[in-house]
Amino acid sequence: MTLRLLALLCCAAALLPSPLHADDKVWSAVLFATNVSSPKEPPDELKPIAARLKRVFGYNQFEIVGTDQEEVNDGVERQLKPTKTFWLNLKARHASIKEARGGYLLNVQLYQDKRALVDTVALIAPDSPLFFRGPLHAKGQILIVLQVTP
Repeated sequence: MTLRLLALLCCAAALLPSPLHADDKVWSAVLFATNVSSPKEPPDELKPIAARLKRVFGYNQFEIVGTDQEEVNDGVERQLKPTKTFWLNLKARHASIKEARGGYLLNVQLYQDKRALVDTVALIAPDSPLFFRGPLHAKGQILIVLQVTP
């Protein structure tokens, strides 16, 4: 009987959503993407995702304009201000589905000055950043990156 009870408790625990990791943060960056004849090496923060950025957006050089980082708290609204011009409102909920791989369901609002550019809900997991294409600028484009960092 005790073995059955232990097995039942283990099964029930597996069905519960895993708790938020107290040290998880959401990192945001505003990038300036361009195509140049001799691209610079990407900054250290972008090296893990540089190939993905090139494949998705078609640019060969990425420069960081600004970054910001905030802790993730379940149901708490946070504001990220990577630059004076671009800022985000985020509200995170821990995603309990298996495909989230320990990630979060984010309500995301992206602003340029006071103008709303994006208002969406997105699933974001560690090692799976979220990209937004921003406005064209000079001979390139502004890109916004959101990533969960442990």
